[in-house]
Amino acid sequence: MKISEFRTFSFLSNLRYYAVFVITIGLWAIINFSEVPFCVHDILKIAPGVVLLDMRFGYSQYDVVSTLAALGPAGRYAYVRFLSFYDYGFALCYALFFSLSIRRLLFVVFPNKKNLAVFGWLPLVGGACDWIENCWILVFLNKNSASASMAMISSLFTECKWIISASSIVVIVVLLFIFVFQTARKQAKGGS
Repeated sequence: MKISEFRTFSFLSNLRYYAVFVITIGLWAIINFSEVPFCVHDILKIAPGVVLLDMRFGYSQYDVVSTLAALGPAGRYAYVRFLSFYDYGFALCYALFFSLSIRRLLFVVFPNKKNLAVFGWLPLVGGACDWIENCWILVFLNKNSASASMAMISSLFTECKWIISASSIVVIVVLLFIFVFQTARKQAKGGS
């Protein structure tokens, strides 16, 4: 690959990375803070104080049934629309962003350890857990009920989503600290 081709590839790669970042932050802000139809705000307006299933770290059959009852028909309809319109896209975006961030940082921090790049795939597993969780919640919302086993399986995917997402953020922060430390050390060696 010629140097000019590499620079073009690098620029396009950076452009894609920042585009995923901007889309992820934008979707997060829309979902949580806007009054766009079928967002969290709409659901909480219909059922104030309810904690949505995908916002919890685990839940039981009782929690599912209680949430469904608290939402009522209008809240369940809004929750279905929220999951269908926003949450699948948001899960894809944050999983891609975390994955790209980890892979890029691993490449910069540990350039000779290409086999570590496999850890960059873990956030995509978290995003897949989020999608599966959404499918289960849609089943609950459409049936307006849940068996104990269905709630347990759905809760397991929710817990996996939260654990993998939190772990991804911790890994990104640790890699950023290592990167800053390495950069400062290189500059100190170069300046002395």
